[in-house]
Amino acid sequence: MTLTWLVVIGACGSRNQLPGGLAVDDDDGDVTDGVGGNTAVGNSGGPDVNTARAAIGSAISTVGDVSSGVISSTQANVSFGSIGSTTGAGGSETCDFDDNAGGEGGGAGAPDEPTSCEINFCNGWAPREGNCANIQGGFYTYADDVNGGASTAYFTSSTVNQVCVAGDVGVVIDGQYDVYWGAGFGMNLNQYENTGGGVPYDADYYGVTGFGFWLNGYFYDGELRFEVRGEDDYYCETVSPVGGYHEFSLADLIKGCWDPVGTPHDYSRLRSLEWHFVPNAQFSYYFDVCLSGLTVYR
Repeated sequence: MTLTWLVVIGACGSRNQLPGGLAVDDDDGDVTDGVGGNTAVGNSGGPDVNTARAAIGSAISTVGDVSSGVISSTQANVSFGSIGSTTGAGGSETCDFDDNAGGEGGGAGAPDEPTSCEINFCNGWAPREGNCANIQGGFYTYADDVNGGASTAYFTSSTVNQVCVAGDVGVVIDGQYDVYWGAGFGMNLNQYENTGGGVPYDADYYGVTGFGFWLNGYFYDGELRFEVRGEDDYYCETVSPVGGYHEFSLADLIKGCWDPVGTPHDYSRLRSLEWHFVPNAQFSYYFDVCLSGLTVYR
């Protein structure tokens, strides 16, 4: 899949700078290091949706990280107001969020206060000192154009506590869900500086119970899913409508996006948060959204 990092902290080896100061990861790597995987399909139009989801999961789990291509959209670019100026990548800027972080917090049996705090970030990077749950990591994009699909995703802007992403989601052709699995963006939850991927994050230890965020922008009759990705599993729920504030309890997310309610969840080895624009067999669509107000609940 296409994995595009929005920010490089310090010297990161073989990374290429894109126009506008954004960066692309051109190293091959493990797809569990923060990229989308095992992603389910919505509105497939086919007789066996679970088979489609399994095919998509298999395809994504075997794709490495490659450089992103140039987007080619056949749909009109719908504006939704100012998205701010693009910030530079690889900068040494330090974001001072100590006044809002509320401390790192404890382990299991987390304190009653704070019950929530914003996950602050700038230049596409969320530092540990910027939140109350010891979360740290960078943002990235992913898309199925890497293995023959028509979907793309790219960053359009990054400001303090806001990141904007646009792209296209291609239609699923001939039931090839292993090729056409869509596009999206995400953020690692436990990533060390100067590294290209994350390591497991124990949400149970830090008493994390859910996440919330503002999402504004546009996509044409598509489907967006909020996904919490773990080492071996992922959990999701549909984001609808796009505009406004959305919050999700970890206990209410659906394992694998389709497993029966009550299937055991394991949030002790999480990798990332993802926003996945899923494809369908009827039409392609364009998306252009901004994420802000990213919040963790404890």
